[in-house]
Amino acid sequence: MINTIKNAIIGFLETLEGIKNVAGYIDSEGKKGYPYICVVWDSNESEIITNAQDRVRANYKIVLLQEKLEQFKTRAGAESTSDDRTYKIEKLFRDNNDLGLSDVLRVLPVSSKKTYIDGGTRIQVEVSIIVEFLQDVSI
Repeated sequence: MINTIKNAIIGFLETLEGIKNVAGYIDSEGKKGYPYICVVWDSNESEIITNAQDRVRANYKIVLLQEKLEQFKTRAGAESTSDDRTYKIEKLFRDNNDLGLSDVLRVLPVSSKKTYIDGGTRIQVEVSIIVEFLQDVSI
């Protein structure tokens, strides 16, 4: 289910305009150009619902790497573009919070964090989401 969910997340992110590449791994070299997004599974937690089912919370990290700041007309333009892209990613999962998968209960965009990398010349945003789904268990 981890890869099924990750592939669904990637599919939704591929619909965003202006993103050069969406991958299921960290592409630290940006081979296909910037901006790009990588999606990685981070962890799972589960709790018992019934003797036959668990609720699983799978944590995924969506990492957006932007163009270098000098590619924008101004620093303010770079910041504004980053904020807008982050909002669109969060909204994408609020609007599609079951990922089109029958076992998914809900997607929770839980946090976004902006950092500066490459000596402060590039903005990176990490969006953490939790996907809740049901998993059958056998006794």
